[in-house]
Amino acid sequence: MVRFYRPTYAELASWTGEGELVWREVRRMWRGDPLRRRHEPQLLEVRRAAGLGQCELWLAWNDNPPNHKEWLGPHYCNGIVVTCRRGRRLCVQMAAGRWITSWMPLCVRQMESSALRQGLDIELYVRPGWVLHMARCWTQPITRRRDPGELLVYPTDARAASA
Repeated sequence: MVRFYRPTYAELASWTGEGELVWREVRRMWRGDPLRRRHEPQLLEVRRAAGLGQCELWLAWNDNPPNHKEWLGPHYCNGIVVTCRRGRRLCVQMAAGRWITSWMPLCVRQMESSALRQGLDIELYVRPGWVLHMARCWTQPITRRRDPGELLVYPTDARAASA
C-alpha cells in the first residue's frame, strides 16, 4: 500500500533505526533520478531545511513494494516532493519519483488541502512528462512552471521563515 506522508523531525534527524531506512531509500531515489543526481549535495540541504522547518519534505512510501529484482532490492520510496512557502504561494516541487500514477492523486489531495488551510496559491514546479499524470488530479487552479533542476528550499517571506 502506498502512502504519502511527511516524515517526523525524529526521522529526519536520525541516522540509525527507522530514520536510517528512510534516508537510505530517499538517497537511492535521488541518485537514481537523472535530473537530481547532478545535484546530490542539495539532498543534505533539503534535509537540513526540512529539519529547521524552512521547507517540507513529503514522501510517497510503499510499505510492501513489489520486488522487480532490482539492484539493492525493492524500492520503498516511490516519490519525493518538496514544498516551500514563498510569499502568498506554496511552491510544490516534484523532486523525484517512480510509479507516479500510484501516488500522484494522494499527493495532489494533500497539497491542495495544505494550501487551502494556509490560504495560499499553488505554484507547481514539474517536469513536462509528469504533467500528463497529474492533469486531471488538480481541482484548484495552479500555476505550473518547468522544473529548474535545483530545488527551492528556503522561504522568501520573513513571516514564513520565522513560523
